[in-house]
Amino acid sequence: MALTQVEFDIIDARVRSEMRSKKWKTKSLAFLALVLGQYFPSIEDELPESITDGADDRGVDGIRIVEAESSADIYVFQAKYRDKLSGTSRTFNEGEILKIQMFLFQLFDRANELQDCGNITLQVATNRIWNLHSEGKICRYHIVLSSNAEYLSPSAKRIVDSIVSAHEQVRFEFFGPKDFISSVSSENHFKEDGSLQVIGKEILERADGDIRGVVASIDARSFMELISTNDGQGVKRHLFDENLRVFLGAKGGYN
Repeated sequence: MALTQVEFDIIDARVRSEMRSKKWKTKSLAFLALVLGQYFPSIEDELPESITDGADDRGVDGIRIVEAESSADIYVFQAKYRDKLSGTSRTFNEGEILKIQMFLFQLFDRANELQDCGNITLQVATNRIWNLHSEGKICRYHIVLSSNAEYLSPSAKRIVDSIVSAHEQVRFEFFGPKDFISSVSSENHFKEDGSLQVIGKEILERADGDIRGVVASIDARSFMELISTNDGQGVKRHLFDENLRVFLGAKGGYN
C-alpha cells in the first residue's frame, strides 16, 4: 500500500528529531536507531555496539543478540531510508538481499573472510555468535528488513524464499512504514506495575526476543486486584490494549 504524504511527514519528522538529538550523521542511521528502539525499548545505552552500518558491513546495518539458557535469538537488521515520498515506491532489491545471503553463508561456514572483515563491531558480533554455536545453543535468526518504503522486489523475494527453504532457523521480517507509525502511535500507552500470587510450584520461564515472562497458575483474587481500578468499580482497560479479543460491551460479546 502506497505511503501518503502525511505518513511520510510523520516518519521523516521523527527521523530528523532523532538525528538532531543523538547527532546521527545520516537519516538512515537515525531511522535504524528508531527501529532498534522499537524492537528493544531498553537498548539506548547499547546502540553503538548494536549498529554495524559502515565500512565493510557486508550488508548488515545492525545486530542484536538475545540469549536464553539454551538458545539465542539473533536479530540482523538491514535498513533503507528514502528521503522523498517519490522514493518510497522502491523496494529492497536483489543486490541488497544477496549481501545478506552471503553474510549468512559465511557466518554458518565460519569463513575466514568474515572474521577478517574491516568492521570491528561486526567482528565482535560474529565471534559472539560462533561462541553460542560452540556452546551448543540453538540459534534462531531474524532478518529484519526495515524501510519507509516497500518490501521486496520479485527477484529479491525469490532469493529470500531460497534462503528460508535451505535454513529452517532463518526467517525474514519486514518493519515497514505502517509498522513504524503503528509503533510510535502506541508510545503513550499507560504502563502498570503490580504483583501476582502464584499457586503451586509449576512455573515455566519463556522468552520472546528481549521480553521475558513466565507461565504459571495465578490466584484469581490477585489478578482481579491487579486489573481493577482504584475504586474497584471497573477494569484498567489499557492493560488489554494488545489483546485482540477486545470486549465489545455488555451486548456485544468479544472481538
